[in-house]
Amino acid sequence: MALLAALPTLFVASLTTFFIGGTWYSPALFLKRWTEERKRHGETKAIVTHNEMVLVWSLVYSLIGAAVTYTLLHGLTGGHPTLLDGVGLGVMLGGGVTGTSLGIQYGFAERGFTLLAIDAAYHVVQFVAYGIVIALWPW
Repeated sequence: MALLAALPTLFVASLTTFFIGGTWYSPALFLKRWTEERKRHGETKAIVTHNEMVLVWSLVYSLIGAAVTYTLLHGLTGGHPTLLDGVGLGVMLGGGVTGTSLGIQYGFAERGFTLLAIDAAYHVVQFVAYGIVIALWPW
């Protein structure tokens, strides 16, 4: 299926980023520890709310990530991905690509392993969600 025809799928997959992120960085999960770690590594700006442009760009970046996931998933499976394919690719992209890239950046920025673990694990869950949505979409 052409990428343009997959836009509804990509949009739904991208929206999962906001639900996952809103939960991941909430008081119920990692907000307190994430904020403590940011302060411990010299970041003093409190993040309570975000302006509209942060949300717009987050959606754009999420659409790009979902499009890359879609392209790889359909390319690797001949256009017939299974749930396991989606989860597997999500783990590889989220952990093997994004997580390791953050690891390099966080190492040089001296941001610490705990902050890396929270942020990298979020991206694993994000890309797994992309993979699940794309694999289960009724084509």
